[in-house]
Amino acid sequence: MSSKGASSPRTKHVKLFGVSLCSSDHPKFVISIMAFLFTWFIIRPSLMSSSYPEPTKLYPQNSTKDTDPFASLHNYCAHVPPIATSEFHARQSALAKALLDLNASAYIAEPGANALFFGNISDSNWHLSERPLLLIVTPFTTSDGQVKPNVTILTPKFETGRAKLLSIPASEVTFVEWAEDEDPYKAAVSALPSQGTIYIAEATRLFIRDGIQEAVSDRAVLSAPLAIRSLRERKSPAEIALLRCVNEATLEAMRAVKSKMHLGIRQSETSRLLSQALGVAGLSNGGGLVLFGPNAALPHGGPVDRELEAEDFILFDGGGKLHGYTSDITRSSVYV
Repeated sequence: MSSKGASSPRTKHVKLFGVSLCSSDHPKFVISIMAFLFTWFIIRPSLMSSSYPEPTKLYPQNSTKDTDPFASLHNYCAHVPPIATSEFHARQSALAKALLDLNASAYIAEPGANALFFGNISDSNWHLSERPLLLIVTPFTTSDGQVKPNVTILTPKFETGRAKLLSIPASEVTFVEWAEDEDPYKAAVSALPSQGTIYIAEATRLFIRDGIQEAVSDRAVLSAPLAIRSLRERKSPAEIALLRCVNEATLEAMRAVKSKMHLGIRQSETSRLLSQALGVAGLSNGGGLVLFGPNAALPHGGPVDRELEAEDFILFDGGGKLHGYTSDITRSSVYV
């Protein structure tokens, strides 16, 4: 019988995994499709995850290397205590005796190195402004002949509460307020004995000295003489320990930062690392300047935030504070 005019069934051929299949091979076709799907969605993800571990497996989140790059600097100066209260009392007594020997009525200092030495008032815990806050020390003699210091703080009236939060190591502190519409220097003079030279700490701003002089036109207002300045110039063992440790910590911070540097790092990035390292070491107000290459030949660098290149000169200039005592170190090296 002729097949002309009769339609033969269409056969689809599929090649999967190298096997030629046709739609008539239903069992083989279905099994191959299932095998393909199982391999693609189940086995393949597992193989890929084992071949390429997650970053947390290579670098754990609690890794000291990643989370604490300056671990060696922790508690660097923890063994060095701040100046003891007893030492502040001894300084104030020595100042009172020096004032009495000089026939002086008072010593006046604003927040800074001198007020820090005698009263623990630095320009970090009380920033200077046009409104004076002053440390005033006056001598008095007790009934049994001992020379003692009177410690007074002149403070803007609206800041009295904050002034009383200052940690001033004295047996008794008197606070003298001045209102915004009052002369602060007349208020300061009201707390002084009526006679005697008034000594002003060196580095005190001139407008404060002028204001005190105008308030006491009949008395001399002078810069503190050597007999008073030398009290701060002679360093005690406690001060030497603080100065030694704050400088050692600064130097170790610079060395630690240098070990983290790499080609292409910028000056600004390295400076931020230095601030971080100084903070980890326990220093306050830490920071500094870091310069590379030709910039390192200039005192304060140039206008370009240079990237580190091979054989560049590197300049570190920075420091921080430890219990009020400051470091300021410059070091240079070559990146090799």
